[in-house]
Amino acid sequence: MWAVKVASLALGIVALSSLGLALSVLPVRRFLRRREPADPPRWPRVSVLKPVKGLDPAAEEGFESFINQDYPGELEVVFAVEGEDDPVLPLIRTLQAAHPDRPGREVRLVHSSARPDVMGKANNVMAAQAAATGEVYVSADSDVIAGPDDVKRLVRQLLSNEGRGGRRIGAVGAIPVYRGMRDLGAGLIGAYYSPFMVIFYSLKDWLGPRDVFPGTYYAVLPEALAAAGGWGRIADNIADDSTMGRYLFEAGFESVMSHVTASVPEPTKRVREYWGHQHRWHLTYRTTLPFALYLLSPLAHPAGLALALPFLLPGGPGLAALGLYCLTRWVVIAWLNLVVLREPAMWRWLWLMPVSELVLTGAWARALVDTRTTWRGIPYRVAQGGKLVRLEPGA
Repeated sequence: MWAVKVASLALGIVALSSLGLALSVLPVRRFLRRREPADPPRWPRVSVLKPVKGLDPAAEEGFESFINQDYPGELEVVFAVEGEDDPVLPLIRTLQAAHPDRPGREVRLVHSSARPDVMGKANNVMAAQAAATGEVYVSADSDVIAGPDDVKRLVRQLLSNEGRGGRRIGAVGAIPVYRGMRDLGAGLIGAYYSPFMVIFYSLKDWLGPRDVFPGTYYAVLPEALAAAGGWGRIADNIADDSTMGRYLFEAGFESVMSHVTASVPEPTKRVREYWGHQHRWHLTYRTTLPFALYLLSPLAHPAGLALALPFLLPGGPGLAALGLYCLTRWVVIAWLNLVVLREPAMWRWLWLMPVSELVLTGAWARALVDTRTTWRGIPYRVAQGGKLVRLEPGA
């Protein structure tokens, strides 16, 4: 009798997860049908803040994509690097020489001072902001490649005054999309996280509150950032983007998503690095979500239960349920790739979606017992609320 109950429970969880994923196409379609706003009366001066560390494979293409933006107003690109020995510096100086300052277009370089109490990215962003002269900030991770009119589209929505409940839009984000995956580790990331981001942000836009703040690529009003406490307030937080979204909402601003995608080249990634990536993500969830919600989160991706169904329900029913589980995921991801992601490499790694979900369950379990992580070679413990506590090496 107990075996029948276990099998029924597993089948019910798998069926509900698959149904929820199938229904997720509805908020995505709603999000995609949203019209882009009209041009503002005046295009403000924009400061593109580029925190940089190390030399990414597509660094030159990514940097050039921001320098050559089709933006009607004035624009400056401010690269922020920690230290004088970073290998990316020769490239930035070459780009400065190739793009000499002209009225309304500047390429600048600033250095941040090493601070053990602040995460490196936040430290560089704050250094770039201190030198920025724009009326709007656009921040993008060092590996993001921008579309030719991304900044224009982000600013257009930022100034559209299309907030809800009398709130003003304070920040506009772009959906991260991993591109060019060529090996297993990169394929595991692309097969899950790009589709997940589209679904998650579309749901948030529909259900609210509109407090999303993807740290990969976004535009923000300086006054909204100041009201929320600035980047210094989240500089020691592993969940910096979601935390800033909450602070902006508490300050009376909304953070919304645009149709712009943040193209993040991810050609290769070692499986060990992928596992560490998953652990950091789950520590973020573990320390910022209500504990009960975190405990229940694997029910959204029950790959382990789906794989057990052929044994719990011997014969055709178990195999059919597993097949339907996988098919639902493959069809939804294929549709998302056709209408949103448009990434050719995704077709090669489509089959990995259930495998990625199985890895997520392992990362979920690890985060329950191991709160340590490493970021840019520095060991930390992640405390409640996502706060990073720096550890001595070997601790």
